[in-house]
Amino acid sequence: MRAPSIVLPGSILVSPGLARPVSITLSEPAPGLCAPPPAGMVAWWRGNGDAGDAAGGHAGTTLNGAPFAAGFVGQAFSFDGVDDVVSVPDASDLGFGPSSPMSTDGWIFRTGSAPVLHLWGKRPGCAGGINYQMAIDESIGCGLGFGGDSGGACTATAIPLNVWTHVAATFDGATFRLYVNGAQVATSPGSLGPATTLLVIP
Repeated sequence: MRAPSIVLPGSILVSPGLARPVSITLSEPAPGLCAPPPAGMVAWWRGNGDAGDAAGGHAGTTLNGAPFAAGFVGQAFSFDGVDDVVSVPDASDLGFGPSSPMSTDGWIFRTGSAPVLHLWGKRPGCAGGINYQMAIDESIGCGLGFGGDSGGACTATAIPLNVWTHVAATFDGATFRLYVNGAQVATSPGSLGPATTLLVIP
């Protein structure tokens, strides 16, 4: 049984620079055979029964009973929308300077209608200090957004319930671009915030 808020599988990819995208993956990326990971991937959290990093040395820790559920391929993280979380220690290759290019993506399966959901990112909390994060904040008309302390891209279109959705974002050092199921849905100038905190999923 899925928890009431969100299941994250697929891939969270985080990469420095556009030539070497950095990825963070939450679960196996697609049904059937998995594609090989892209060059430059620094982390890949598949959520396939543990919080290990399949691409590097950034193992996470599940906290507050964060369980697993059936994923897009294999298993996926399953969060209750209250306090379940995967915590990943701070590391220099997971954080990016204000104008450092990077990219990230993941598969999500939204099961609850809470208007505010943090999906993943490097941030100490909700009050600032955000290096980067992917999130839903319908309370401000943001169906999905990605950015940092100094800007970000946001689409008003809500993420649908009970269907696998691929979300991705890129930052080229000056402009954020947001994608849903492979289509660009938003773009905006800005910069990333301070890179000195742990990475949290969701």
